[in-house]
Amino acid sequence: MEFETPSSQLKKLITAGFTTPSGGFKGCSETEIDALEKHFTVVLPKTYKDFLRVCGKDAGGLLNFCLYQYFDLAQFIEPHLADLAGKFDLPTNHFVFVWDNDIILYFDTAGGDDPPVWRYDEVENKREQVFDSFSAWFSDHVSVNLSELTES
Repeated sequence: MEFETPSSQLKKLITAGFTTPSGGFKGCSETEIDALEKHFTVVLPKTYKDFLRVCGKDAGGLLNFCLYQYFDLAQFIEPHLADLAGKFDLPTNHFVFVWDNDIILYFDTAGGDDPPVWRYDEVENKREQVFDSFSAWFSDHVSVNLSELTES
């Protein structure tokens, strides 16, 4: 099944009301994405780069209450992973893109343009693949948030 990319879903999200007081979604520049790749010494998958271009700085309320922004990755998530050393160790080609309380979402940067998404639950000390691709994760997240918005 083919899923929409973050950039193809942007208009739908804005129309649904996912904006911020500052005006909405803010993406990363190519320079910022390059710097992120250099910092973590990885080549990020195309679908994740698309996500960063659309909402790497601000997801317009779509990803409230979790750390996902490109500047969070080194400032908050990287030190947290160091604290988990021995309990949760990632190979260098794996990349954490969301940290939500005790849940870490990550993918293998060598997993192609749209890699599977894995979840680590710190409380249960459990790893599992939760989506077949990054775009499937993003599409699911958008669908859940759109349905919650329409139910309100």
